[in-house]
Amino acid sequence: MYVFSISDHRLNRVEDWIGKRLDAYSAAYGKSVKELDFSDDRLADNIDKLSDAALWTKFKTQLNQYLIRVYDLNPEHVRLDPSTISTYAPANEQGLLELGHNKDGRTGNAQLKFQLGMLERLALPLVTQVV
Repeated sequence: MYVFSISDHRLNRVEDWIGKRLDAYSAAYGKSVKELDFSDDRLADNIDKLSDAALWTKFKTQLNQYLIRVYDLNPEHVRLDPSTISTYAPANEQGLLELGHNKDGRTGNAQLKFQLGMLERLALPLVTQVV
């Protein structure tokens, strides 16, 4: 998470960053953690361990048991909402990004079209299709 949020790959910076978030990481691990648990040498050892495919799969499985939840929402209606996104990417002949009119009124930009399926009452996204 540190690498993504701070854009800094140096291991010696993670310990201070974690130190400001000990409550969150203790809750995520289900036990008390200290800054020292994320020192550069311990972090490097953990990264090496997680580079093993079998251990990484086991870790992801255990972590996702707490992060991913499934609900029986009994949806009555699903709303389909088509829209477009303007980009500054060049349009191409294969049709991936095409020029055309959009809701923003900007006709000179390439755009892509997408459709979002949501549960009616909750506005909960179910599926996205990009065309």
